[in-house]
Amino acid sequence: MEHEYLIIEEQDEDHVVTGFKDNAPNDIVIPEGVTKIGEYAFKRCAYIKSVIIPESVIVIDSEAFYECTGLTSVVIPSSVKKIEMMAFYGCKELTSIIISDGVEMINWFAFGECANLISVFIPDSIEELGLGAFYHCINLTDASIPEYLSKDAEEAFDKDCPVNITIRANNNCKNNNIVCFHMNISKSHGIVKNMSSLD
Repeated sequence: MEHEYLIIEEQDEDHVVTGFKDNAPNDIVIPEGVTKIGEYAFKRCAYIKSVIIPESVIVIDSEAFYECTGLTSVVIPSSVKKIEMMAFYGCKELTSIIISDGVEMINWFAFGECANLISVFIPDSIEELGLGAFYHCINLTDASIPEYLSKDAEEAFDKDCPVNITIRANNNCKNNNIVCFHMNISKSHGIVKNMSSLD
């Protein structure tokens, strides 16, 4: 698959973005038909400001956007099933991420060291929330996760983060924006275990 500024290779049955050319712009548009954003594809590409990921992408591979320090926002479409290890690690200017319902795995340290990330909503489709997924996101104050992932939260969210975690007890809570339970992370005590209803 030829492209103006991206390097796209065929690997088995996949069309994989493996890198970019010197003329790549600040705002990256991944073309429809790409199924995977490969390992290290945009690693340390500091001038990228935004990226549009099409519904054809299934995997964002390890370190795909590692230390893209100019990246400010990203929308992960519902077609993506896996966000692999350290995919967005060190994207220090990333303030907004939308993880669409359909994503199944956020692997280890996927959004680690995203220092300006403020909030995150983990959809009900997530089956695996990896160790340190939001490690050292020091400005992360609000996170919403489904109840079945509550045991993973202490390892996924760094204890140095001032994060308040909303636990969604069921789909009704999600759909009606009702806070069902909450818990907090602190440096010394970790997640508060005695969650209380806020209904």
